[in-house]
Amino acid sequence: MSESSVHTKTLVVGGLEVDVFSSSSLQTSVPVFILFLLHGRLRERAVVTHIAEELARKASMIETGTIRKELVVVSFDLPNHGSRMVKPLANQSWNVKNIEKHNELHALDMYSIQRESSLFGYLPWAEIFVDLDGAAKDVSLLMDHLPYYLYPTEERTITDWGVAGISLGGHTAWICLTQDPRISVGIPIIGCPDFELLMTERAKRKGLDISQALPKHLLKHVREVDPVARAKAKREEKVFKGKKILVMCGGDDKLVPWSASEQFVTGGLLDVGVDGVKDVFVQDGVGHECTEEMVQRMSKFLVEHELALTSSGAPSL
Repeated sequence: MSESSVHTKTLVVGGLEVDVFSSSSLQTSVPVFILFLLHGRLRERAVVTHIAEELARKASMIETGTIRKELVVVSFDLPNHGSRMVKPLANQSWNVKNIEKHNELHALDMYSIQRESSLFGYLPWAEIFVDLDGAAKDVSLLMDHLPYYLYPTEERTITDWGVAGISLGGHTAWICLTQDPRISVGIPIIGCPDFELLMTERAKRKGLDISQALPKHLLKHVREVDPVARAKAKREEKVFKGKKILVMCGGDDKLVPWSASEQFVTGGLLDVGVDGVKDVFVQDGVGHECTEEMVQRMSKFLVEHELALTSSGAPSL
């Protein structure tokens, strides 16, 4: 078992700047597993670089002969963040104490960043479409096209895809798990699968009128496509069946409290079936942050359940 350096390169795919992290000693005989690593609100892809490098470094330490898949980590700026910034206020939350930072469209902006792609430009009449929806659709777009950029002569085969995300990126990871069947691994960190519950409680804490903070047309959309809604609507299909999911939260998180996710995660809706994996880690005494312990648990989860043939070949974490 030898420790290898991490190779990094930046590509432009579909108008997106994409950072790619992998081991410098490529195992060309094994298939590739790609993990999208998504940053949080008010951040940019550079803040997760050290995590991507750590994941790639640990994966490169798997003993020769026990490597099942090679890990490639991909990061990009979420819509309206970093190199894709259009309107800074759209990333802010409700802030009744500081009117300059108060974003009355917070719920609308955040959900659309997660799901509605802003790759095709900014529309002044539709400024809400910049956040949660878009990041999930960006992931799907990259899955469509990234293989040809990484391996133009088809010298490597990408067999599996996963998404890990922090905060806003964690919300997006939940959406990806239910939106694109190609995603087989999901690691939401300090994220939430129940947008309506999360935003309702946040608005109440701010003393806002719920009907204004969460308008009817937004709730109608959320109740049709949010992970909780999809799991309920397709209960018989078991949308998470066979997937490998690691959920991590801070026990003292006030912004995205574990209570907003607990019923869904520990109840029957998050049913991965006999072939799936569900692991939950709530770190006591931790607020809204991705800790070193969480990063190490993510690395161990990937090695044990996706990258190594047996746990005996896994590096010491």
